[in-house]
Amino acid sequence: MWWWWWPLGEIASCGLVGLAVLPGKRTATLLGVAPVAPGRRTLAWLGAAFTLAFSLLMTAFVFGQDTYTNDGRSRWATRGSGEHSVYFTTMGVAGFFIALFVLLGALRARGWAIRPVLVAGGVLGVILGGLLAGAFANN
Repeated sequence: MWWWWWPLGEIASCGLVGLAVLPGKRTATLLGVAPVAPGRRTLAWLGAAFTLAFSLLMTAFVFGQDTYTNDGRSRWATRGSGEHSVYFTTMGVAGFFIALFVLLGALRARGWAIRPVLVAGGVLGVILGGLLAGAFANN
């Protein structure tokens, strides 16, 4: 029932890469098309929102996979430290990128500074989300 939270989280993480490749004003002028990317401040806030959505969806997936053993104990409590480490690492990386996007948005950073952070956050989200799904999907 809860398995579909993981693909939605991966889509949110891929959305960061999608935001990074949208043509801004300068690129659109060079290509002769209308700009698609939002302003630099909006781009940073969207990055924070996508990363927050990723972390919430991954948390919903992890705790949705939590079932109970025959004696009533939660499988979360009986898992080894490896799965917990993957979860907390994923949430720590997501928290770092959320803080970085908020900082970039507050400082009104240029698009050339935000776009690499969007790509890095998206790629790390896809990798860590896949590891997280692999660790917790195997009860």
